[in-house]
Amino acid sequence: MTVSLVETSYAEVFGQPSVDVSGVLTDANGLARVVTRTAKDVTALGDTELVAAQAGLKIRLLAFTYRSALAVVVRLKSAGNNLTASYSLGINDDLVWPYNPQGWLETNVGESLAVNQSLAIASGAQIVWIGVP
Repeated sequence: MTVSLVETSYAEVFGQPSVDVSGVLTDANGLARVVTRTAKDVTALGDTELVAAQAGLKIRLLAFTYRSALAVVVRLKSAGNNLTASYSLGINDDLVWPYNPQGWLETNVGESLAVNQSLAIASGAQIVWIGVP
């Protein structure tokens, strides 16, 4: 894969505002995949959607950071399906997966990416992702 910067906005590409686009990855077939960054405050017990389902696409997670305010158990999910094991974090612990252009994981086609936490606490997640067929 090669990385190149994109000179257009997310709104121009997808017709929707409010998502931070950081560039384009070219996949093995030569198709451009828009790299998108998303940040989300996570406060609920259970699932919190990080990225909405993308019609006909999987969400490939390229980088992930999660910070817990208190001790909590977290995992990532594709709709209702677990994508990761449970991670037990302490007070002000971080879970960091650095940038990986091949991706850490993918959702199922047409499913959202969610973080699940065992307690309703103040925490936050930041992700870098692309949609892939």
